[in-house]
Amino acid sequence: MQFIQIAYCCSLPFLLLISWMGLTVNWKQCAVNMISVSNLLLIGYSLFLIRQLIGIVQLGRTLADKYHIEAFHKQTTIDGFMIRQALIILVPFVFLSKKWRKNRWVSIAMLLLLFWNNPISVWNNFDLMSKIASYGFLLCTAYAFIWLLNQLPHQSTPE
Repeated sequence: MQFIQIAYCCSLPFLLLISWMGLTVNWKQCAVNMISVSNLLLIGYSLFLIRQLIGIVQLGRTLADKYHIEAFHKQTTIDGFMIRQALIILVPFVFLSKKWRKNRWVSIAMLLLLFWNNPISVWNNFDLMSKIASYGFLLCTAYAFIWLLNQLPHQSTPE
């Protein structure tokens, strides 16, 4: 699931450019639909991060119990990394709302947050072709599922 963050950071700038400078209405509409689907895929990335965080806490407690270390039992300071991680985990759940899913400004904010938290220099590009194919499959599947549910921005009626 880590590849979702990298694929989002690589594809979203192009989708935003197409949505603002598309030659025809169809290209703009398709780009906005793809942005909304990409934003929904970030919920899966958030769940992945939650699972990793739970695993780290469990590991810390296990080590604290085994080696009698009190530092693992409590976190006393809140630093910038913790705030960024909390935002990366919580903001994608805003995209469950149809109104926020297609919002390009929130997408840009999420993109900048992801770039800030994980710069390009730390990206894992091992087996990149497989990850590109996996993201393409995941994106097509999510697009089809959202289309069937009539949740795409061009399918929705004004609320």
